[in-house]
Amino acid sequence: MEDRSDFQSMIIENMARVKKVIIVVGGKGGVGKSTISASLAYALAARDSKVGLIDADITGPNITRFFGLNAAKPEVLDDRIYPLEAYNVKLISMEPLLDYFSGSVAWRGPMVIKAIVNFLRDVVWGNLDYLIIDLPPGIGDGILTVMQVLPEITGAIVVTTPQNIALMDATKSVELLNKMEVPLIGLIENMSYHICRSCGTKEEIFPRGRQIFKEVQTEIAGKITYRGNSGQAQ
Repeated sequence: MEDRSDFQSMIIENMARVKKVIIVVGGKGGVGKSTISASLAYALAARDSKVGLIDADITGPNITRFFGLNAAKPEVLDDRIYPLEAYNVKLISMEPLLDYFSGSVAWRGPMVIKAIVNFLRDVVWGNLDYLIIDLPPGIGDGILTVMQVLPEITGAIVVTTPQNIALMDATKSVELLNKMEVPLIGLIENMSYHICRSCGTKEEIFPRGRQIFKEVQTEIAGKITYRGNSGQAQ
């Protein structure tokens, strides 16, 4: 892989017209980071902000599906990648760049790092008010690369579900953010509870485990609940 100083200066140049960068992280997989990332990007774009979205979960990409771009492929011209666009959101993911349906993406760390660097350095983002980065689970190569090569990160959103195990893993993400001096915007609890459409009863799908966050002095800033059989979020 090329020298970090070389590609870092190119990233800084490419990101010069991006005003704010928000990363979405979570210690445990399957807690809804991509759902939150896509929803946040859509909501900001609906308010007339210029928004970009990076699917940095290189080995499990799926952001394009949230925007109905299952078969679309970004244009690659002169070593520059032009992002896809839907609902006024510019987005890039590894899925349309690979024959993803032929099997899993089995890449080692250096290849994952290179792919993330390419998204930051080679994608033509243009003027953006916000760039949302949907990071892979855990605190491995993906999140560390983004934190180390970006000149500045505006803040991070940590996504979790209420179970003890998911919350314990989320605390590791919070601790890493503190160590890397990345501001914590808030913590979102997905699948917080379900409200029965027929009787209105509040049903907690998972057992509570919030006392864990007292150890890192972090409060849950937002909750996503579901009403009825349709799975409609509120």
